[in-house]
Formats: sequence, C-alpha cells, structure tokens
Amino acid sequence: AHKEPLQLSQVIDGSRLLLEPQLRLKGITLLRPSAPETQRVLANRTRLEQVVVNLIQNAMDALADCEAPQIRVETGGNGREAWLSIADNGPGVPPDRRNDLFAPFSSTKPLGLGLGLVICRDIVADLGGSLEFAPAPGGGAVFTARLPECAP
Repeated sequence: AHKEPLQLSQVIDGSRLLLEPQLRLKGITLLRPSAPETQRVLANRTRLEQVVVNLIQNAMDALADCEAPQIRVETGGNGREAWLSIADNGPGVPPDRRNDLFAPFSSTKPLGLGLGLVICRDIVADLGGSLEFAPAPGGGAVFTARLPECAP
C-alpha cells in the first residue's frame, strides 16, 4: 500500500470521526492531550486508521459494564520513534489471557474471532513498527503502537 508522511493526530482525528457516534451512544469519554501532537510517521493512512479504529473499538467493548468509561489516546516521540497509545479504564486483560492476545483465533470476547489484534500487529509490523500491550495503572489496558518517526 502507498505510504506517505502522516501526522498521528490526523490519523486519530479520522478514526474519531468514524467512531464518534458509537462513543456518544455508549457514553464513553475519549480523552486527548491538549498539547500539540506533531509526531509524523511514514504510513498508509487507511491502514493506520484501521489499527486505531480496531484498538478503540476493543476498548469500547471492554468498557461495556464500566461506570464513567474513558478511553485515553496519546502520542509521543523522540525523533527516531513515534508512539500512539490507547488506554481504557475497564477491567483489563486477565493475566492468564495476556500471552495469547496476539495469537490468531484467541479472543476474550464471547463472539470474537480473535483476528483484530493479529491484523493490527501485522499492519504495524508492515510499517516497520511494533504493537504492545501493558496493563494500565489502576486497571484497564494500554495498547501502544511504535513506528519509525519521519522528519517534519
């Protein structure tokens, strides 16, 4: 797929536009930092938005029974690597399921196919990066995509 320099903030905004009606319907607050987000990566916009949409939808599913559900989307970079993280304040991933998160056909959802995170990881890897999981402090999950940063 065609790659071009993209600001991560534009990818997040495009994904948010697609998901805003669902977020509003479910009463989920999407938090973004107020500081300017200027990180740029060389990527295919559609494919990277697919990753962000999938990760936010997973977070939305995890928040189904939570009080005051929130998803925090943040970006950062150091000149060599840019990162984008999506964190929720849900119940988190049970420790016995963490090793299988990126395995095909392994899902914590009753009707899940277990392919979403596999596809996301493969897309990010095709872009020269990695996708990681970590438990969120205080509960919930954090997924972080790390990609090579390109110059402004």
